[in-house]
Amino acid sequence: MAINTYPQQEGWGRWKNAVDVAASLGVDALIMADISLHEYALQHHSEINRHLSVQGSATNVEALKFYAENFGI
Repeated sequence: MAINTYPQQEGWGRWKNAVDVAASLGVDALIMADISLHEYALQHHSEINRHLSVQGSATNVEALKFYAENFGI
């Protein structure tokens, strides 16, 4: 499931709910752009593979290492 949007504070619950629903449906992986969603998914649904969306704009090796080390991407 791809979640390529960036949550706003007032709607944070909707994005968390999208991750939770995806987990409950048994998706194979989450493709996400937002770093806070990666953190949420890691904390609450670590069994789901996480991928960084191109919307996340990691444009160099150091950025990719950061996501790999911190979020298991």
